[in-house]
Amino acid sequence: MLIRFVVSNFLSFKDETVFNMIADTSLKTHKNHVYPVHKKVSVLRGAAIYGANAAGKSNLIKAIEALTTMIERGKVAPGIDHQKFRLDTEYTSKPISFEIELEIEGKIYRYGLDVHQGRVVEEWLLESGITKADKLIFERKMDSEGKVKIQFAKEFVKTQKERYLVELMESQVILKYDELIISMEKFGNELSISILTSFKQKASDCILVIFPYTKFQELLRYIQHQTVQEAEAFDNLISSLDLGIDRVILKNTPYSQYYYEDISNLKENIITELDAGKPVYIPESEGGVMLSRVGSEYSVMSPIFSSKGKFDKEVHFVHGELSDGTKRLLDFIPLIDLLLSANITIFIDEIDQSIHPVLLKIFIEKLMSNDNLKGQLIFTTHESNLLDMDIFRQDEVWFAEKNRESGASQFYSLVEFKPRYDLDIRKGYLNGRFGAIPFTGDLERLKWGDSNSSDLIK
Repeated sequence: MLIRFVVSNFLSFKDETVFNMIADTSLKTHKNHVYPVHKKVSVLRGAAIYGANAAGKSNLIKAIEALTTMIERGKVAPGIDHQKFRLDTEYTSKPISFEIELEIEGKIYRYGLDVHQGRVVEEWLLESGITKADKLIFERKMDSEGKVKIQFAKEFVKTQKERYLVELMESQVILKYDELIISMEKFGNELSISILTSFKQKASDCILVIFPYTKFQELLRYIQHQTVQEAEAFDNLISSLDLGIDRVILKNTPYSQYYYEDISNLKENIITELDAGKPVYIPESEGGVMLSRVGSEYSVMSPIFSSKGKFDKEVHFVHGELSDGTKRLLDFIPLIDLLLSANITIFIDEIDQSIHPVLLKIFIEKLMSNDNLKGQLIFTTHESNLLDMDIFRQDEVWFAEKNRESGASQFYSLVEFKPRYDLDIRKGYLNGRFGAIPFTGDLERLKWGDSNSSDLIK
């Protein structure tokens, strides 16, 4: 579960900017939206982020993705220095800084990373104490001369061998300047390996980022593993969304008929997995296919979308024939299963892209009201119809706004305005009461409607 994320000097974020999912205990609405992760801390199940174009909404998600990708790969991302805040030249000589706070198996951890010139300047992992002092797991610092100092908790460095390993890390013999300690799975004793490996895996697995251009491509695997009852429920959901689809069918086609080529054209590692009886998923623009081997034959499994035509005659469509909005909603359906089954945090940028406002509102309303939800859904949007306190709590609504002087993004929650419970939040937002709307300037100067087109450039 995500508790807090902090970023500075990255894209449109200049100084420290905080986004958090901590529930405001003074609010009494939507109590089922609150997950207790500690006796002193509860987090929210959702957040909707609003703001004008270029306010920094997407950049928050890009920052989350940048950090989790580096954790997963164990290295500083190449070229990340080009993503520093560029509207103030002083910040080119300052590090990019990230910190993320997560609940993992009943404990709360804070992991932070400062990078500059492709190097790790600082890195730390703490177990948050909440009501007492934080417990250090490790801390790494590089001074102005490039010398590295690393400190581990005492229980991780007990033997001479472990102390020697730390010295080798400090001298960059077994830890390069762009590598992360969090990914050094072979360091130290079993306790340190367990904590580092667990945090890395959980931080990578429990956060999923989806951009407008992302093809989630889990629909095929999702359908393939359904029980009869789940398949029936899925078809009912598809029909209820009024997408012009009644059900989804999995079609098997011999490889040579689907691709019109010999299996030997595939990569050697794919053929090896197929020959070992393992299905292989191949992402494609048409929604992806699953390759498998049955006996001596190779086949391609692909989704076919069924609709009833005249006289109830079944008509089939392939993924590429569907509308963009239908494809996007089909991408979302497997996400529902993830949110219902796992403690995962899913970020979706521009959730309203290509989806009708009424359909999107129904979709979000049903999801947020589901008592069985286990994960967190965080999304950016311009869709004001979702600004409904029957769907969200006040602390689940966030705004992004650019500072007009510095050009830097700043984030704040609706709860900071302490609006009345009976206030029309949507109307207040569109009227500029909470900020985070476009600055339109003097549109009269555009002279729209003037027959003399040359006036438009005066």
